[in-house]
Amino acid sequence: METMIDSRRLETIRNRCGFMDGICLSSVGNSGGIGLWWKDVNAFTISYSEHHFAVEIRDRNNFPKWVAIGVYGWPETGNKHLTFELIKSLKNTMHIPIVFFDDFNEILCEDEKQGGVARSERKMDFFRETIELCSLEDLGYTGNIFTWYTGNDPNTVVRERLDRFLACDEWRLLFPRTENVVKDAWDGNVGSPISSKIAVCANNLSKWASDVFGDIKKKILMKEKELQEWQSRDPDAEMLASCKQLVKELDELQHLDESYWHARSREAIAGTDCLVTNDMNQKLTEVPSGDEIYRALMQMHPNKAPGVDGNDVIDYIQNWWTDGGILVWLKVILPGLISHHQSAFIPGRLITDKAIVAFEISHAMKRRKEGRAGTMALKLDMSKAYDHVEWSFLEKVMCKMGFCGDWIGKILMCLSSVPYSFKWNGQVDGNVVPSRGLRQGDSISPYLFLLCAEAFSTLLSKAANDKLITGAQMIAFYLLERHFRNARKLPKLLAYMKEHRDKKLILKNLKCLIVNV
Repeated sequence: METMIDSRRLETIRNRCGFMDGICLSSVGNSGGIGLWWKDVNAFTISYSEHHFAVEIRDRNNFPKWVAIGVYGWPETGNKHLTFELIKSLKNTMHIPIVFFDDFNEILCEDEKQGGVARSERKMDFFRETIELCSLEDLGYTGNIFTWYTGNDPNTVVRERLDRFLACDEWRLLFPRTENVVKDAWDGNVGSPISSKIAVCANNLSKWASDVFGDIKKKILMKEKELQEWQSRDPDAEMLASCKQLVKELDELQHLDESYWHARSREAIAGTDCLVTNDMNQKLTEVPSGDEIYRALMQMHPNKAPGVDGNDVIDYIQNWWTDGGILVWLKVILPGLISHHQSAFIPGRLITDKAIVAFEISHAMKRRKEGRAGTMALKLDMSKAYDHVEWSFLEKVMCKMGFCGDWIGKILMCLSSVPYSFKWNGQVDGNVVPSRGLRQGDSISPYLFLLCAEAFSTLLSKAANDKLITGAQMIAFYLLERHFRNARKLPKLLAYMKEHRDKKLILKNLKCLIVNV
């Protein structure tokens, strides 16, 4: 945006607004000046000058996804061509999706100007030709078309549309638009109650999502099968062109799939609470002592995790001095972060506890003869669960739980800084850098997976609190009957509990029964 102020004042405003990253360039007199700020975005500044800034937007793996270029066009009539040359030069140097925006100081047609001297058709032609040569498209506007005006008298007021967004087709595919769906549904039901309009909008958006996203996984599999069929043919011009087109379509489907799950990930942590205290964060970020590192090293299997040189952990233990080790404090605070619904890998809990409860619920459902006509149990199997953990999701879960940025940065560095090589015919070759997943055998991986699973567990708890789902309420009676069958007070207690059905009283008497037995 054009700021018309110096960079120091602009930086002060940026900090007051809560933005720590961005570009602040001073104005020249009462014109120019550039400011672009961002927060919670992985952005990298490519280049900047008095008339532009280019920022590369990267994904969670630090891979460039698209480029945002802000332009402040030359306001002088004799220098307009410099703006168009700058746009073409920047477009030719970028090889990923791109969007231009900000103040171009030029219009595309006479409808974008009111008052004053008519704009030269030749100048507008240069602007239109630049947009066409760069394969850009105007993304339109919302609200008032005019973004600049001067004059206070009706006879002297001049208004123009100098600011706009211009994007290539590849960039537009990254962000499917929904506003037209909402507008058409709303305007098409004039006179209807608001509740009816909202219902129509919801139905139209569901249909739009189905048309745009659909069954993306199925579409990807179909395209991959089609690509394999073409690749099995004899190479010719048609075969090469078809393969190239199918690869492009597969890339687009992968982008849609990533966008879909990125949006769904926001819902997945809705039930997660902030549980990590400042004291916990301080303990997590402390530099471990030599004794702590040694204890952590001794917990590792002596014959696991060999290096490229073939040395096992036992070699490090036998040659231990004062260096090495891993962070171990996460295990200490986990019991306070993970709900009682999870019992694996948590100190003081047994993984068999939940298996017993699940077995008893299944047994109770089979024996149940009262109440509703039927019951249903849903078993979920996480296929290759560790391999499918998205680092960005793990990062959001840790942020929502309250982990400090220093700790989160260390965890992500541990995940993303380990390349893989292959040993082939006695030689080590290759360098594969993963983009997701947790390493099997890593001592910290089970605990990181628990944090991801906790997001799902808290979603279930939230749904239960919102009365959207209910638990198996009959389980207390069957657990008592099976595990305390020989208790002296059990028959009388069961009869009393079945008669009164008071949950608080049931829990109270259950505790008394366990103590007395």
